[in-house]
Amino acid sequence: MLVSLVVTPIFRWLANRFNIVDKPDKNGRKQHGRVVAYLGGLAIGVAFAIGVGWFSGQIDKLTVLMVGLAWVMILGVMDDILKMAAWQKFVGQVLVGLILIAGGVGIETIPLPMDQTIDLLVWNVDIDLGFWQGTISLLQSVFTMGWTLLLLNALNFLDGVDGLASGVSLIAFLMIFLLSLADYVNQPDIALLAVMMVGAIVGFLPYNLPRATIFLGDSGSMMLGYMLAVLAILSGSKIATLVLVLGLGLIDSLAVVFDRIKQGKRIWQADRGHLHYKLIDAGWSDWWVILMYFGISVVFGLVAVFVPSSLVKLIAWLILLGYFVFVLFMGVRLYINKNKK
Repeated sequence: MLVSLVVTPIFRWLANRFNIVDKPDKNGRKQHGRVVAYLGGLAIGVAFAIGVGWFSGQIDKLTVLMVGLAWVMILGVMDDILKMAAWQKFVGQVLVGLILIAGGVGIETIPLPMDQTIDLLVWNVDIDLGFWQGTISLLQSVFTMGWTLLLLNALNFLDGVDGLASGVSLIAFLMIFLLSLADYVNQPDIALLAVMMVGAIVGFLPYNLPRATIFLGDSGSMMLGYMLAVLAILSGSKIATLVLVLGLGLIDSLAVVFDRIKQGKRIWQADRGHLHYKLIDAGWSDWWVILMYFGISVVFGLVAVFVPSSLVKLIAWLILLGYFVFVLFMGVRLYINKNKK
C-alpha cells in the first residue's frame, strides 16, 4: 500500500511530462472535461512486483504468472502510448492466454448446480514445437482462453467512471483473499497474492476516485483483469465466485457487445452504451454510480465466499441479472424524462 501510495504521483508526473494522457474526445463519450494522466496501472504493477519479490519463495506458478503479467503491462503501455488498432491489441491478448495455457494454468472444471461439475481435462493433444513440448487439453484451453479474454476486456469496459474498475477489482481481490483462507479451499499462497493486490490498489485508489488525477489506462485495466482471471483459476477454478463479484460489469459488457452487433457496429467501437454511462447521462453522480457498483460487488461477493453451494450462486446470479435489467430500465427512463424537460 505504501509503495503504490508513493509511486503513483511519480507515474502521474511521468505521464504528464511525456504526454501519455487521456483527453476529452469530440464525440462526447469522455466527459471528464480535462486532461488526465495514464500509467496508473504501472504504479499498481510496481507495488505488486515488489511484494512478489519479497515473498516469491511461498508462491506456486509464480514464473508463469509474472511472465504473463509482464506481457500484459507491456501491451497496455504500448496501447496507452501508440493507440494500437483493435486487432493488434486482440492478438496481444490471445498471446496472454497462450502463455497461461503453455505454463499449465487452466480451468479444470466447470461447476454446475447441485454440486456437479464438468471435467474439462479431455481431448488431450501432444505438441512439440521444438522450443516447447507438452500436452494440452483442447477443451480446457478453449475455456481458459475465453475466460482470460473476457476478464481482460471486461475490466477495460468497466473503466469508464473514476475509481470504478479499480474499486470493484479491490473488492474482487479481497473476496479471493477470503475465499483462499476458507477451510474448504485453504490456499495461503493465493491469499498472499490477492492481499498484495489489495494493498497495491488501496494505495492507488485515493488518486483515482472522483475527481481522479490519474487513470488506470489500458495497462492498468488489463493488468487487473489478468490478475483476477489467473487468481480465480489458481484458487481452485472458483470462476463462479468471481463471476458474482464482477457480475454487474460482466453482464453489462456482454449486453453492450450484443447491442453493438445488433446495430451493425464493431464490438470494439467505444460508445456510451454501458450501464455506468447511462446512469450518469440520467443524472447520477460519479460517486452514486461507483457506490452502487461497490455495494453490489460486496453483497454478492460475500454470498459467493460464505455460501459455497453452486445452486445458491446460480440463484444469486439470476437475481443479479434481474437487478441489471431493472437498473438499466430505470436509467433509460430517467434519461428520457430528463431530455423531455
